[in-house]
Amino acid sequence: MVTRVQLTHVIQCDVEVFWRDFLDDAFTRELFVSEMGYPVYRVLERKDEGPRVWRRIELAPLLNLPAAVTKVVGNKLSFIEVGEYDGEAYRFSFGPPAGFAADVAVSEGTIRTERTADGATLRTIDLSCDVRMFGVGRMLESAAVKTAREAYDAHARALDRLLAKR
Repeated sequence: MVTRVQLTHVIQCDVEVFWRDFLDDAFTRELFVSEMGYPVYRVLERKDEGPRVWRRIELAPLLNLPAAVTKVVGNKLSFIEVGEYDGEAYRFSFGPPAGFAADVAVSEGTIRTERTADGATLRTIDLSCDVRMFGVGRMLESAAVKTAREAYDAHARALDRLLAKR
């Protein structure tokens, strides 16, 4: 069964600055590694075609998973994100963590932005997670959604901190 969640954050910059920085490899690396403490953040491949930007990124977040989930997936996970920005939204998918078959765990989402009345950016993330493992799939989906919520909340705080330093 697919678990879906929508997350919203107000980011203290205008929409153009948000997308410029979101798509800037050096800025994003600084955000994830220096501000958020990810041990791994690497752009593996990138293609720019006019307003379209396509990229493959390897990232390994710091995880705080329940013991039952750690028993199934381990305590160190890395992911490959494949994403494309089309000038309006960023659509992405995460491949399954190492050790999982490609059709066992699928996460994908869309990031959209809109300008708030005070000129900030309202970021909306629609995320879905589908783990097809008998007996533990639902538990892993719940953990993935909880982890994603925490990660995107932390991302918004770190982004505001980094932008304030500029």
